Amino acid sequence: MVLGVFTSDVSIKGKMSSIEKEQYQDFNAEGNMKLENMLYKSDSLPYDVMLNVMSLNFSPQHVELAAFDAKIGKTDLQANGRIDNILSYVFADDQVLTGKFNVTSTLLDVNEFMSDTESAATTTSTTETEEPLSVVEVPKNIDFTLTSAFTKIIYDNIQIDNTKGLLVVRDQKIDMQNLSMNLMGGSMVMDGYYETTNPKIPGIKFDMNIKDFDVQTVGSTFTSVTEMAPIVKNTHGKFNTKLAVKGVLNDKMEPDLKTLNGGGFMQTQNIEVREFKPMVKLADLLKNDKLKNYSLNNTNITYEIKEGRVYTQPFDIKLGNAVGTMSGSNGLDQTIDYKMALKIPSKDLGMSDAYNKLNTQASGLGLNLKAAEFVNIDVLIGGTFTDPKISTSLKGAAGSIVNDVKEQVKEKINEEIDKAKEQAIAKAKEEAAKLVAEAKNQSNKVRTEGKNAANLVRTEAAKQAQKLLDEAGGNFIKKKLAEEAGKKLKSSAETNAQKVENEANAKADQIDAKAQEEANKLIAKAEAQK
Repeated sequence: MVLGVFTSDVSIKGKMSSIEKEQYQDFNAEGNMKLENMLYKSDSLPYDVMLNVMSLNFSPQHVELAAFDAKIGKTDLQANGRIDNILSYVFADDQVLTGKFNVTSTLLDVNEFMSDTESAATTTSTTETEEPLSVVEVPKNIDFTLTSAFTKIIYDNIQIDNTKGLLVVRDQKIDMQNLSMNLMGGSMVMDGYYETTNPKIPGIKFDMNIKDFDVQTVGSTFTSVTEMAPIVKNTHGKFNTKLAVKGVLNDKMEPDLKTLNGGGFMQTQNIEVREFKPMVKLADLLKNDKLKNYSLNNTNITYEIKEGRVYTQPFDIKLGNAVGTMSGSNGLDQTIDYKMALKIPSKDLGMSDAYNKLNTQASGLGLNLKAAEFVNIDVLIGGTFTDPKISTSLKGAAGSIVNDVKEQVKEKINEEIDKAKEQAIAKAKEEAAKLVAEAKNQSNKVRTEGKNAANLVRTEAAKQAQKLLDEAGGNFIKKKLAEEAGKKLKSSAETNAQKVENEANAKADQIDAKAQEEANKLIAKAEAQK
């Protein structure tokens, strides 16, 4: 059933021979054509098609899509743009229809277009079972450039919001250029393509920059991810990744994992892995429940996808109080081949009893051993995700014990040596202080003796001067001469007294300096042996 209003004012001028000769430039079509409120219903379609408006303007050069507004099932589409080469496309074989469009939609439900129409109609009337997705073929002989903006896209069980970017439909391929969108609790910018040159095996190639994807959402949305990495089911948190991948899809639009090749770089954000079977088995083996769960906080992981197998370079992990690195691979057949180099607190491995025995033996030597804080253990994880095989190597533990004993003995010896050296330095300082004190007593005595001798010279000169004055009596001239002579005696005596005093002080200084030098040598010698 078709309902609607069709208006047309189109002028077509030309010769059929021009079309037959593919001389389309000699065939003109001008005017406009409009479809409004057209409703199309068919038993062969599981949905209605409502064309609100489609307005076409014809010119000799192109057809302008002035307006397009339609609702197909749940999907609404709005577009405008232009189409070139329409005459050659309509009237001749193998001609390419070219165009440029701006396309918008508030809801694009891809699922409505991905099942066979006939089987879909049958399914609708007979059963509630959901039809599997089928390949969406990219039309041939189409060369369209679409500037797109979709508010919401529903594809399989994925909801994608705020999709913007450039789509180029050409040679049965859809090229996506700088296509941005929000999904899985985060955002993604993608470049790549989807092509159906062989509809049985559609090809894909994507370069993706993903931010803040939720691991649980990814796992529940893409079964192929959990098939390749069942660990996803036990993983919680968000991650960022830059991924480049190339491969093909099967007839259900699912990735053929064996064909996938690529690689990338992932950064985790507070990722936790809980009760993952290989880790549970490791925890049971080492009798430490703290190892059942591990975290990948702000961890950088470099990985490669080769023929469906994922290989990871060493990355940091934390299991309870243990830390270490992990690397290896897992495949489509669920096989795992990983290696962990762990640094585990010795107390978590029940090592304290062994150290206590060593302490008992060491106490007779005056040693007090302390258990090594960490023990190094290598862990090999093989088998499959459902039946993991765990093996460990504790060779690092014995080495830790031996090294700890060596360190303790070395510490004890160094402690005794340091103690003896400190005692030697203290004794040297004591002897040095005694030497300096004795020298000080001697130098003070020399200074006192020098000062007394100088004072004696001064006193004797004063006596001689006074004697001259006494002998002069009352004679004025003799008295003056006696005074002058007395002054000379005193001046000469002062000079001699200063000389005696200076010589005594110099001698005392030498005594002090020599004693200090000897004291410094004693201390330096003791400290040099430390």
